[in-house]
Amino acid sequence: MRGKLVNVTLLIGSVIFSLLAIEIGLRAYKGEWRYINFRFPEGNWFEANHPVSYDAELGWAPKPDVRASILGTTVTILEGGIRSNGREKVWDGTGDPILAVGDSYTFGDQVSDWETWPAQLEELTGRKVINAGVFGYGIDQAFLRAQRLLSRYRFSTVILSFIPDDIRRCQMSANYGRAKSYFDLRDGRLTLENVPVPLPPPLPRENVLLVSGEHSLLVHTVMKRLFLKWWLGPAWEIQAHEKEKGNKIACGLLHELEALTRSRGSELIVLVEHGNWEGATDSTAVKNVLSCLSDPATRVLDLEPALSELKAKDRSRYDRLYHSSGGHMTAEGNQFVAQEIFPILTER
Repeated sequence: MRGKLVNVTLLIGSVIFSLLAIEIGLRAYKGEWRYINFRFPEGNWFEANHPVSYDAELGWAPKPDVRASILGTTVTILEGGIRSNGREKVWDGTGDPILAVGDSYTFGDQVSDWETWPAQLEELTGRKVINAGVFGYGIDQAFLRAQRLLSRYRFSTVILSFIPDDIRRCQMSANYGRAKSYFDLRDGRLTLENVPVPLPPPLPRENVLLVSGEHSLLVHTVMKRLFLKWWLGPAWEIQAHEKEKGNKIACGLLHELEALTRSRGSELIVLVEHGNWEGATDSTAVKNVLSCLSDPATRVLDLEPALSELKAKDRSRYDRLYHSSGGHMTAEGNQFVAQEIFPILTER
């Protein structure tokens, strides 16, 4: 009997030791040493990898005055939710800088402050570039972000960047487990809905064992892969519109942005970025939305041809543009984007 008890104890100890070793190894690989609730860091999983705060109009925005180490990268958010380009100085609103708005590809998920394409574009041009990109944004939220900043400051150039999935996000009233504002079409006019955006729900009460698992990066990683929607909550996505209506709204917002930048005396550049996981339907959606642009002064840069050419000529370099996990661009990928934008700015 005593021998069996010893064997069971050794078995349990071995399992615990193995899981602990995997947990430490995974954290070392990810560069993630924070002791946080990965499932519900502050009411929603979104905060686990982003310094985020509630915004009544947009749903969420980068939390100001934050400096954090996230997945081995340095992320610094300045006043107004603007991401740093690697310098601590807060922009004072002077001059005629370039404004960059968009999603996580603009914000620079998985790279440090000085490695984002707005930061590298600033280095190339010698002109101030304001990185107002926000993780998880659709074209609708990026438009609102641009509208807010253009109402307060003057910018010589506005770069609206989006990936194909940002078009689909115009259909959503909730995305990534958080409520958001969205637009509707009423009698042919765009109307802003779901404002003020509902606050994130309070944390559910759970047992000690489950809460302990939520603090484990290993458990969080496994549960996201196997039971994504249950683990991250039922409001992972809430669709407000069908695809066709969402596409029309995206078109309408690009029209609005053309008129807005024209009225402010700003040049508009529409930049289309791409992940390494997209298909033919994504290309079609992008072409349909870009066909809505009507102002001849608007410049369009779709990176798909340049990326396809690089993929065919130098597959090794193409692969280096993207992280193997997450699909976002590496520092080299962000450099590629900045170098593609640079000629357009010099041809003004």
